[in-house]
Amino acid sequence: MMLLALLPVLPRQRMIEAARREIRQRKVVNLMLFAPKEKGQGLVEYALILVLVAVVVIVILALLGPAIGNVFSNIVTNI
Repeated sequence: MMLLALLPVLPRQRMIEAARREIRQRKVVNLMLFAPKEKGQGLVEYALILVLVAVVVIVILALLGPAIGNVFSNIVTNI
């Protein structure tokens, strides 16, 4: 009598387990598709931007340095 009561439960359990397996597989696939593959890429990009900004600042200071120096010299002499 007890076995007859368990028979309808077994297919439901199998369906639930199969659904859980499929959900886990989909999670793994989604993680593989959307996970960043190159972890150091962001750091390299930030370093390149920093170098570019430094070069631009150096060029601007080299071009405008004497003019800025004259402005400060005039301010000091007037004080």
